[in-house]
Amino acid sequence: MNYKTLLTALLITSFAGSDAQVDATSNVPDSVRAMIERSQATDRYEQMARMQVDVQFGAFLSKLVTSVDRKQQIEAALVEVFKRRAELSAQMTTGTANPTELSRVSNPQYLRARLSELLTADELQKYDAVQTDAAEQQLRQTYGNQLARIAPSLTPTNRTVVLDSLVRHMLLLGSESEIAGSTSADSAISAQLESLMRVRMELQAQLDGIELKEAESFLNQVQSGLSMNRAMFDTR
Repeated sequence: MNYKTLLTALLITSFAGSDAQVDATSNVPDSVRAMIERSQATDRYEQMARMQVDVQFGAFLSKLVTSVDRKQQIEAALVEVFKRRAELSAQMTTGTANPTELSRVSNPQYLRARLSELLTADELQKYDAVQTDAAEQQLRQTYGNQLARIAPSLTPTNRTVVLDSLVRHMLLLGSESEIAGSTSADSAISAQLESLMRVRMELQAQLDGIELKEAESFLNQVQSGLSMNRAMFDTR
């Protein structure tokens, strides 16, 4: 599962507590109640999708030099894909979604292919730049928070060394996967685990003592998370 899928799953969790609930003690027939609940879920997923599109692509959309109608068409395509990702991510928790379909829809190339039908070559190039920048920022924020908690003894300079190494390898891995057209969640996780080995080797040559020990504890946690993701897909 890629990084954007994870963000979607977190958004679903954060919104779960605020869902509008249908009164189970009412006299509304079960069939009508089910229809209402499906409508609420659809509205919720669309709301989440629009929020995510605004966060990730708001600036990109605002800079497009085009008509209002065409800009809305591009935004609608983005919302459609993110909404589908949210629906599949939610269904994964109940075992009703196909992991292969979730992996396919979550693949960055799926979204890019959809937008390539609507964007000019120049606009698509700008979109690619936005995607690269967003992925790096998300990785640095996610891993940076973990690293600060698990490896408090690292100096600011060595904290940057760890983050730079990890982010560089993960971004390189993403580029290689896109070139190869890989859509398998299991193969992607295997490649990430191999990348972690290369990160370890780099850090062992640059850190020592308690700093190396804490950096390795951090990488162990990253590895544990990847292994849990693999187990989730293996059991579906």
